[in-house]
Amino acid sequence: MTALDILVDLDGVVADLDRGFRLAWAERFPAIPLTPLHERRSFRITDDHPAELQPFIVNVIDHRSFPLALPPIGGAIEALYRLVDQGHRVRICSGFPPGISCQENAKRSWISRHLGPTWAADAEITRDKASVAADLLIDDRPSIPGVERALWQPVVFDQPWNQDSTYLRLYGWSDIDRVVGLAQRARTVVPVRYEEFDELGV
Repeated sequence: MTALDILVDLDGVVADLDRGFRLAWAERFPAIPLTPLHERRSFRITDDHPAELQPFIVNVIDHRSFPLALPPIGGAIEALYRLVDQGHRVRICSGFPPGISCQENAKRSWISRHLGPTWAADAEITRDKASVAADLLIDDRPSIPGVERALWQPVVFDQPWNQDSTYLRLYGWSDIDRVVGLAQRARTVVPVRYEEFDELGV
C-alpha cells in the first residue's frame, strides 16, 4: 500500500494536555474545582471555565515547565513508532494559541524525551498548520484554520470537545490502522480530499 506523509498534533493527541493541566491545577489550586473532562465542549480549556478563572488557567498553561510535564496519551508513542516501521513519514506538527507564548523549546524537549531527538528536529512548530505539506493531519481541533487550502486531509482525534467535527474520526490510537487504511484506499484512486471519505462510508 501507499506510504503516507502524516502530521500529528502534539497537545491533545500525543501529549495529554487536559490531564497535565488538571494535575498542575490541583497542585496550585486544590480547592477550586474544574469542569469535568466529559463535560468539556470547547477546544480551548479557558472557554470551558468561568471568566474569573481564565487568567489563572492561562498562567498555569503558559508556565515554562508546563509542556515538559505533560504525560503521553495512552498508546500514542507506540503507534507513532509503528507507523514509521510500516514505511510512513510521521512528523509532529504543533501550534500555539494567541495569548500563550510559543514554548517551542519546551515542546521540542518533550518530543525529544518521549520520541527521540530526530523527531524533535523534524517537528513543525507553527501558527499555520495549513502551510505544512503532507497527506494527513491528525488533530484534536474540531475545525482547523486554513483547511480549505491545505494539501493534507484532516483527521480528528476523538475528544469530548470535538464531537461536532465532520472530519474523519480517529477513535484513539488503537484505531490508527483503520484510518491509515482508508486514506491509502482513497489515494489509490484519485488524490484524496476529505470529502471523499464520505464515499467510503465513514
